[in-house]
Amino acid sequence: MNGYRAVHVIVFPDGIPVEIQVRTRWQHEWAELYEKLADQVGRGIRYGEPPLSLFDDAELSMMPRKVRDAAAVFNDYRRLVVQLAATVADLLDAAERGMLEDPDGPELRVVRSQAQRAIAELRETLRESEKTESDIASARGHGRRARPSN
Repeated sequence: MNGYRAVHVIVFPDGIPVEIQVRTRWQHEWAELYEKLADQVGRGIRYGEPPLSLFDDAELSMMPRKVRDAAAVFNDYRRLVVQLAATVADLLDAAERGMLEDPDGPELRVVRSQAQRAIAELRETLRESEKTESDIASARGHGRRARPSN
């Protein structure tokens, strides 16, 4: 599950179908962050696929061992960021369910606070990841790109 949720309504003003998407503020922020993450690590994460590797096997085989090791660490980091995003999605889901079940409950204040911090942490992690990936690609003389991991 990637955490995306919204209500899609189709209306027909003047006989023309128009889709309206209704989301909570958190659902909207989540969708925006997850799309940015998918842009960085591969669109396939939206469908449960693993993040893409930064370099393909041929490129890696021509790199010095230390650079290959660094690329492997960065690929592991990308997988952890996707796992963090899934955890944030679960936290947001729990917070939104809590708002429906007991909107004035003291536990909900804690979960809402945790959700806000988790979103901020994910946003910052995405910024750092984007900069690191850009630095790696620049050091190798390549534009930013991702490759399927083997």
